[in-house]
Amino acid sequence: EFGGAMAAFGVGGLVGAAASFVPLSKSFQRIRVSTMTALVLGLVIVAVALNHSIILLTALFIVAGAGLTISNVLANSFLQERAGNHNRGRIASLYQLSLHGGISIGALITGLTVSSFGISTALVINGVMAITIQLWILYTQYSRPQPI
Repeated sequence: EFGGAMAAFGVGGLVGAAASFVPLSKSFQRIRVSTMTALVLGLVIVAVALNHSIILLTALFIVAGAGLTISNVLANSFLQERAGNHNRGRIASLYQLSLHGGISIGALITGLTVSSFGISTALVINGVMAITIQLWILYTQYSRPQPI
């Protein structure tokens, strides 16, 4: 069952990668779509925590794999488009450092939470934190004027 769930996550990642090849217009706001996709990932984490069906888990992992890939590709491309030519490499490396460092710190905190409260409670806490942070990011994006 675990292998099947991981395969579903991988299939979702492939779907997300394929979706990332779809050309987008200049007016398309990648960062907002990235944030919305990350918000959906928070909801998926909560749904996984409350789930008791392997079939639903498989579907949730496909959504999670696609969403994670789409969100990361859009955020990375947004940063690289906005960076000047002389800073693009530095910006990309800082993005990767924050991504991988954040995953490591999150895994440590999640491990401590799991040992104290159990896996389902830890996932609900993670999901609620992700949703809260993404809602705050969306609020800040919509509360200031966007360039045309």
